[in-house]
Amino acid sequence: MIKLAVDLKHHIKKNLLFYILAGAAFLLGIVVGCINYMVLSGDEASYLEEYMGNFFLSVNGKLPNLGAVFWSVLLENGKLVLLMWLFGFSLIGIPFALFVIGTRGFVYGFAISAFLGMYGMKGTLIACCALLPQLLIYTPALLALGVNVMDSSLFFSIRRKGGTKQYFIRYVILTLIFLGIFILAAAVESYVSPVLVKWVSNLVV
Repeated sequence: MIKLAVDLKHHIKKNLLFYILAGAAFLLGIVVGCINYMVLSGDEASYLEEYMGNFFLSVNGKLPNLGAVFWSVLLENGKLVLLMWLFGFSLIGIPFALFVIGTRGFVYGFAISAFLGMYGMKGTLIACCALLPQLLIYTPALLALGVNVMDSSLFFSIRRKGGTKQYFIRYVILTLIFLGIFILAAAVESYVSPVLVKWVSNLVV
């Protein structure tokens, strides 16, 4: 346990710059997402509100096929992890990882702003039910995955001598661990969040 804590401290210290960049990209994405919602035209805002109203109306009536939702989310997350893993073998992995992290931040920023803008204080509860459960898992996993990709991208790009095989094995194992965490997040997003959204939909229908 102590060794794990020491290794984690060493990992964070070694990749502190990457963690700062990843966190900044995520926060920037959230800010841009919020701004993007605020500058929507009247027609776009009306269409979004109508779409969300229909969504909550349908959820209030009957939940979708949660199994199908899970496999759809899992496939999306699996492709994302695989793509990031592949980009980790070249220097382009660094900007790509930051782009992916920023994009996720944008989605969350836009969604949260939309809930608050359309439903006021009720939107806080809606956002907590619809996004918070998986967000608590996705965010740290995504940031750590991004840092892992950026670190690997730098390692493989400068062609360091020695330790390449061991590093590759470590890179694969860590990626598989992150994939497992994303599977957990997909399960929460597919089986927990829809139930919470159905419960909270009574507030807006």
